[in-house]
Amino acid sequence: MLINDWRNLVFESDLTPKARLVAFALAKYYRQGKECYPSFSTLRDDTGYTNNHTIGDAVKELQEAGFIRVRKGKIRNLSVQSQSYEFVGVQTGEVTGEVTGEVTGEVTGEKNALEIENKRNNINNINNIYKKNTKKSFSQEFETWWSEYPRKVAKGQAEKIFSRLLEKKKVSFNELLDGVKRYAEHCRNQNTESEYIKHPSTWLNGECWADEFEKKEQDFSWLQGVK
Repeated sequence: MLINDWRNLVFESDLTPKARLVAFALAKYYRQGKECYPSFSTLRDDTGYTNNHTIGDAVKELQEAGFIRVRKGKIRNLSVQSQSYEFVGVQTGEVTGEVTGEVTGEVTGEKNALEIENKRNNINNINNIYKKNTKKSFSQEFETWWSEYPRKVAKGQAEKIFSRLLEKKKVSFNELLDGVKRYAEHCRNQNTESEYIKHPSTWLNGECWADEFEKKEQDFSWLQGVK
């Protein structure tokens, strides 16, 4: 199996999105027949994740699913212990897994030329998949929900939680939309200051779409005595 076949298997697997994205980032550093050594800091930069726990969880998931082998390096000068990554099932072959997609080998006849061209095309397809997964995008459903939320902070974090909730079918989009509209109306009725409005991610993690609010009764006391 070549590295582009490995990437395809990852993309078609049931791995979580974060594990797939980290896998694509690792494959960026593949060298033919050799292990790679990207640091967690490098993987954070490539994936956009902001902490080592997320990277570590993704690496563990890839390891448990049998896609990679992880080897601990030696600790030198009291520095952080390095890790190397082996891509399980990937053989030494004609195609390097580098994102540049360089193909090695001589072209000996029309058949070989066609095979190499197909390999180039496969690598380009993987590159497109990698770029698509590393670029942040927001679904139309999320944008609709976001437009209703009364405090717009930490949009990226909110989108991740929003997508995960829908993916796991923990809540429907209509429930999220109805819930945020009720919350926004409640904040308006109570004249809630911005700093006391929940962060979007807090609202989603707390399953606040199910919250119920008492309607604010209008004060008609001023009408007493009016004939």
